[in-house]
Amino acid sequence: MQPQSTAVILIGYQNDYFASDGILHNVIEESSTATKVLENTVELVQCLLQTPVLMIATPIFFTPNYQELVEPVGILKTIIAFPSLVRYSNNNE
Repeated sequence: MQPQSTAVILIGYQNDYFASDGILHNVIEESSTATKVLENTVELVQCLLQTPVLMIATPIFFTPNYQELVEPVGILKTIIAFPSLVRYSNNNE
């Protein structure tokens, strides 16, 4: 890895998933706890802070009709029921 030409992109690290009162927290809680996704991500970010690696964090948004989710499965299928993840809705801040 060449840190000066490497980027880490974090997609969807939102309160909807990771806050204990997040609307999708119960959907990912078991798997995220088992894999320690949040703890591992924090450790990775802390390790990279003093390096030239570019870190990008972006929320995940969808169009109002979810047209980009063709035959969704798993959490993507669940997301369709939650309008807070639609881009430009009042809940996606």
